[in-house]
Amino acid sequence: MINIFAKNALESERDIIIEINGNCMAPLLNPKQKVLIKPVKKYTDIEIGNVVLFEDKSTNNFVVHRVNYVLNEFVITSGDNNPFYDPIIKKNEILGLVCSQYNPITITNTLIKPLYFINSVKMNSKFKEYCFTDSPVPIIKELKSLNYSIVAIHNKAKIHLIESDIIKTTPVAYFLGYEFNDDKHNHIPKNLTDAILRTEVFPKQSNIEDEINAINFLYGKGDY
Repeated sequence: MINIFAKNALESERDIIIEINGNCMAPLLNPKQKVLIKPVKKYTDIEIGNVVLFEDKSTNNFVVHRVNYVLNEFVITSGDNNPFYDPIIKKNEILGLVCSQYNPITITNTLIKPLYFINSVKMNSKFKEYCFTDSPVPIIKELKSLNYSIVAIHNKAKIHLIESDIIKTTPVAYFLGYEFNDDKHNHIPKNLTDAILRTEVFPKQSNIEDEINAINFLYGKGDY
């Protein structure tokens, strides 16, 4: 249960010490480990990688999780040991920063920069920094030999990008603008993909630029 005195102390800009109960942040934080929590002075300082404390209003418990994404006044958090993201919360719902030796703990984003391969029929000068090919299969096989996960982005995919943990199995190569067929030259066999995902909230027609922006957002490089 929420310790009302601890919550009041943080809201009064006083440090507190709490004991970790679960293993969702292991091995960084382990059960029965005591950690220092410092109040948030400026919500604009909250950044990807911070380990934060907030209140789970559905269970009336404190939660200590990592900030995975920052979107204006909203953040998405998750336990390092959890396969799913938490519900989106506002920055002002964060009560404190988990600290070590009075410095906020920040987990460095170690995600390897993704690779993009776009169907040649979608060629556009906007995407000159990316690779275009109408023969994706040889490239996919070569990438798999280098331990890349292969993700095809398709607007009719059942699973949304943010619902997948494929980003944690870095490195990842994304293929955009392709259809699926085992025999056609510029198509991708489904059995060569590790995931087929969409970037739109609802399955609908999307464009390459929006898809790339959505992927970049997950890697902390988006313009959102």
